[in-house]
Amino acid sequence: MDMLKTRRNSDEIELKEINENSSEEEVVHCKEEHHPLSDIDTVTKTNFQWGKVLLRPFTRRLIIGVLIFLLFLGCFLFVVLPLTIREKENPFRCTGDATHLFEPNRGKFALCHRGFEKIRGRLGDGYLSVGDLQLEQTGVDKYEHDDIQLTLSYKEAPNNPEDGCLNVKWNGPSSQRIPLRDCYNISGATWFAGHTPYESSWPLNISIPLSPFLPNDSYNRTDNFGSVLHPVWLSTRGAAIFVDRRIPLHVSINLTTSWLCLQSLPYPLLCSPDAEQFTTLEYRVCGFVNVKDAAVHFLTGSDEISHPSRPPDINMFKYPIWSTWAKYRTGIDQTKLSTYLNDIISQGFRVSNLEIDDRYSTTYGTLDFDVTKFPNINNLTHSDHVINNSIAVTAWVHPFVDYKAPDFDDGLAQGVFYPGGLSRTEALVRWWNGVAAVINFEDEKARKWFRDRLIAFKNQFGIASFKFDAGEANYLPECLYYPSPEQNGSFTAQYAQFAADSSFGTPSRAEIRVGHFSQHLPIMVRMVDRDSTWSSDNGLHSVIITTLSMGMMGYRFVLPDMIGGNAYINGNISAIRTVDFELYVRWMQLVTFLPSMQFSITPWEYEQDSEVNNFSITEHARQLVDLHARIVDNCIYELANNTVFPIIRPLWWITPHDPKAVVINDQFLIGNDIMVAPVIKQGEVERKVYFPEGTWTSCLPSDDQHSIQSEGEYVAFHVNLTTFLWFEKSPGSTGCCTSKLNLS
Repeated sequence: MDMLKTRRNSDEIELKEINENSSEEEVVHCKEEHHPLSDIDTVTKTNFQWGKVLLRPFTRRLIIGVLIFLLFLGCFLFVVLPLTIREKENPFRCTGDATHLFEPNRGKFALCHRGFEKIRGRLGDGYLSVGDLQLEQTGVDKYEHDDIQLTLSYKEAPNNPEDGCLNVKWNGPSSQRIPLRDCYNISGATWFAGHTPYESSWPLNISIPLSPFLPNDSYNRTDNFGSVLHPVWLSTRGAAIFVDRRIPLHVSINLTTSWLCLQSLPYPLLCSPDAEQFTTLEYRVCGFVNVKDAAVHFLTGSDEISHPSRPPDINMFKYPIWSTWAKYRTGIDQTKLSTYLNDIISQGFRVSNLEIDDRYSTTYGTLDFDVTKFPNINNLTHSDHVINNSIAVTAWVHPFVDYKAPDFDDGLAQGVFYPGGLSRTEALVRWWNGVAAVINFEDEKARKWFRDRLIAFKNQFGIASFKFDAGEANYLPECLYYPSPEQNGSFTAQYAQFAADSSFGTPSRAEIRVGHFSQHLPIMVRMVDRDSTWSSDNGLHSVIITTLSMGMMGYRFVLPDMIGGNAYINGNISAIRTVDFELYVRWMQLVTFLPSMQFSITPWEYEQDSEVNNFSITEHARQLVDLHARIVDNCIYELANNTVFPIIRPLWWITPHDPKAVVINDQFLIGNDIMVAPVIKQGEVERKVYFPEGTWTSCLPSDDQHSIQSEGEYVAFHVNLTTFLWFEKSPGSTGCCTSKLNLS
């Protein structure tokens, strides 16, 4: 080993001496005589030396720093600097204490809230669509152009000066060609709307072309906002929009382009495409911290709505309403009605209202009983069953008088119907049961005529109150009679006001199915007939969505129509005659937790099906009805009496900043403490329930009770056909589930 080491050292010394003594020419000469590959070796050696330099830590950091600097310089020159220049030329950003931004000549608008933008839009969009709108500022937030005026005025919210609403008011001409219209961009947030279309929408997830914002029968499913509506829209960013009552409002919602447009167009102009009329578009656009604060302000701090001084009769909340419609259709008679009532009582059920529905009279619009079907209705209305059980026998009525009815001639003589195109004619309209005149509820003389007839009918036959059907604007004569720009909407409001008349009982046992600025009435508002499906399009799921929508609008006394639906499929009244067993059971379980229950098809008709499923559906129904009565006593009626807020609330009511909670539409709250998660999917055996932050105690039978501490999460539960899930927030104040039911 030592010899090898010495040899290598001597070779290194010899090589060093040669290198030192060789001249430059010799070295070059030697390179020229080398093998051609020696040039590659030399280059490789040189690159290797540079690589060592590049790999040094200091050099590497320097190069990276230079590259980053160049990147930032490029961003500044090509992105930031152009934006800054444009912003200086045309600043449009919410800063400081600004409440709103507006560029008059471009219509560009933004609502500001605490230095942040809540919503932006385009004011005067209809005028701008056909040319420039050169508004001139004539005062503080006042603008004019020819005969067009715009006023913007900001008002702080009463409870928090950092929140508030901007009142937007246009005065000017409007036509179908050049409409008075503003549009808002609704992207970047989840929205909730004040309407109840056939295709249920919670959150807002449907597009509707420009249409009059008026109550319409939702079975006319095209261009339709539903029978109960209010022009209010709320977003999870805390933006809110609500429109004045007197505005002849048209609305379009386009989810593809994310625009919500509000247009003022007097309704007669729908029949005169080239006509123009001076009108007003006035509304509030507001900014709050979140959707809950926006909803609270709409319900309590705005001038848009008022609230009833008392709720309807407690019996309508506590005990089921029983209707003849889905079970008997138009085939009802006195024998069937007596049998129906006897069966209900013998099966151990209570009755609030016994509703006699369609086809008890001789003709539509005649207030009598067909003696061939009801030879002596007083025997039933004055029977011991009715009197001893405080049952209200009610009758189905509507605003139509058939042209063949005896009362039609008297109505003509008294001038109580909507007139036609000439002052000496009356308009006839087509409704679902034929052709008829429509009682003009905007005329006090017509209201008195109908009220007197209803009271006489009530007294003669022992009728306690009425189920008022129809009332939507689509049943008015088109293009024939418009005494004022908002006439169509006022028809519905006057009809609802009429239905709540104290002449028909106090507290009220009446019901109505329309709502238009009528939240102040102490009357049950019924959902339009539901289809017997599981769908959110007017089926079981839509019951939850419609209840939430109505509550957000201020309609708290919700009657969720008949358990199981009306035995319709897609609005087809003759599609089926029975309702699926599982659907019927799940429907019963859901409405147990809503303000009222209504049966038509009876539970005991399904006993054969329930035997196959190893439980008694009639017993299950009795337990649910009993539970509902206790929830009414402990929770629902208290809320009906003592708050203007919804009885049935969305989950975002208690957790408005939770992005998962704001989109949930298959769970709901009773007040703030009770959460219900019904099973609404066919064949479901596992139900995933979302628990907002907090501690929740199960209200299941005692052997299944447990508490869940949640930070906002889903929990899966096994469910069978008799399982329904509800929970109480701890610590809770309502005590709704202090008495448990053993439904196993």
